[in-house]
Amino acid sequence: MKQKKLFLEPTLLLVACAVVGILATRGMFLSMTGFPWIFGVVCLAIGSISLLRKPRVAIAVRFMLLVIGTALAFGGWIGQNRLAERNRVSAQSASFGALEGRPASSLAGLEPLNVEPDALEAAISYSSKVTIVTFWARWCSPCWTELPELNAFYEKHKDNGLAVIAVTKYDRHEGEAARRDEFEKAQQAIADYELTIPAGIAPDNEIHKAFKVSSIPCVALIDSEGTVIGYGVGIKGGRDIMAQAEILLGK
Repeated sequence: MKQKKLFLEPTLLLVACAVVGILATRGMFLSMTGFPWIFGVVCLAIGSISLLRKPRVAIAVRFMLLVIGTALAFGGWIGQNRLAERNRVSAQSASFGALEGRPASSLAGLEPLNVEPDALEAAISYSSKVTIVTFWARWCSPCWTELPELNAFYEKHKDNGLAVIAVTKYDRHEGEAARRDEFEKAQQAIADYELTIPAGIAPDNEIHKAFKVSSIPCVALIDSEGTVIGYGVGIKGGRDIMAQAEILLGK
């Protein structure tokens, strides 16, 4: 009987962690994404304390059950994040899909971050060029993987009829000082990565709404007649668009 009790706590923890892990991978905690992770920490803490309080008989087995259970909870957290990412990409792709084959919305009103106003105006005109519009933000780490790649692509093809515009927006609107701070930080981020892509910041959310942007990074491909012909979400989506643009450019 005493031997059975040794396995009771870790077995219950294992079952609880398995349930949490399964529910997490099915998206049951998307409104509180850290829950499986927090639960895993609690399991680890309780299990570790229980090991200290029990006789040293079968400690290896109890510890193994504890580790497996905690791994299930953490695994559920990772699976949940991946599920959320798939859902995000799917939703953004569906939104972008509604734009395909339609005239691209205007980018008028962008405040230039790294080029003169005239140069930005020329870039956003869609005039007889293949154009890639990418949406980004300072706090978006995948954006800082994609933007340098787009920049290199732009430098390679800018003399062959390619335009690339990087669009961000103000996240805060509570005053001129806050907006100026955001503008300067966005400008500094562009400078730090030595980006030559014409970049601009939107004064409000209207451009993002027109392009149906719900997550970033995302890109739209526009042909020389100003029609949206492709879109990509995430780093892979950006690379796919660059490959598609290269075909259009005949390179």
